[in-house]
Amino acid sequence: MKKIIILTTLISFAFVSCNDKKAEGSKSASSSSEMSSENSKIFYALAYEYGKKLKKLNPNNSDLDHFFNGLKDSTYGSEPKVDIAEYTMKAGELIEQENAKVASVNIEKGKSFIEDKLASGEFKKSESGLLYKIEKTGSSKKKLNDKLVKISFVGKKIDNTVFDKTSPNNIPRYPYDGLIPAWKEALSLIGIGGEISIIAPSDLAYGDRGAPPKIQGGETVMFEMKLHGVENKE
Repeated sequence: MKKIIILTTLISFAFVSCNDKKAEGSKSASSSSEMSSENSKIFYALAYEYGKKLKKLNPNNSDLDHFFNGLKDSTYGSEPKVDIAEYTMKAGELIEQENAKVASVNIEKGKSFIEDKLASGEFKKSESGLLYKIEKTGSSKKKLNDKLVKISFVGKKIDNTVFDKTSPNNIPRYPYDGLIPAWKEALSLIGIGGEISIIAPSDLAYGDRGAPPKIQGGETVMFEMKLHGVENKE
């Protein structure tokens, strides 16, 4: 949220700056559109990044015109033409609706992927819906609640795109109680030194909200994990 506010503020400054310079006659419209200065490139980049957020709402040209009209009215101190509180709330509802559509599509893709993997016989399926394959059984199992677990992992999407992984030179420690359900279940199946591959539907991973910007809502994800150790929190 802070990033959005900052970007909006900076884009607003761009309008003010552009207006002032036109008034002073220091820069023509054509030179501005060519982005000949570093400032023009900076503000273009900021607007481009902000546009990625607006893209989720699938705006058309008319929608974008109203967006910039609102931005200019706010920048120049004009009275708003709508009830801002009311329509800000409606914007939030619209974003939730669009996120739900994306999540629904991803959930169906995940179901098909999981069915194919089960049919291959490569993975087992637990009662929770987690698909798992124990690559290596660890030396011993320990109680993990209230513990720190030392884990290396590679996280992938169902198209095999890697979205996160640990460095072999820096194996992180995580509070077990704060892990996503898929990780908790996977680690309970192996001991220290154990390795496991899992496929987690969204309800066992990042849910309908996902983990932006890397994971969309409803996405099924895969992990290759190794449990290196278990430690007391203190």
